[in-house]
Amino acid sequence: MEVFKKGKCLLAIAIIGVLFCVRCVITSFILAPLSGLLSMTCIWVCLTSEKVIKPLEFLGKHSMNIWFVHMFYYLVLFPGLAYKAVYPVFVSLFLVILCLITSVLITPIQKAALKLIRID
Repeated sequence: MEVFKKGKCLLAIAIIGVLFCVRCVITSFILAPLSGLLSMTCIWVCLTSEKVIKPLEFLGKHSMNIWFVHMFYYLVLFPGLAYKAVYPVFVSLFLVILCLITSVLITPIQKAALKLIRID
């Protein structure tokens, strides 16, 4: 039974990866809701696996900071840096990794500021 669950999860992760690559190549607004729905379904299938839950929780914890800093990297601070990776998949991965590192560095400063103004 455990092998079946692992196989289902690997298949769902592969589908999400292929879907991401297709969305990088074909930028159609018709595909956006369909790919979102399929991705959510695949993630739902994998939610029973601890190997999937932990990375998603980590990304969820930093998602707001990633959203806030991503434009600064590709538009304001270093306009050409993200596009040095050339291909859309690598540009996206590079930008997410860069923003995730920034979020990890920002989080302690953010917590200290919240304690200073007593919101936390």
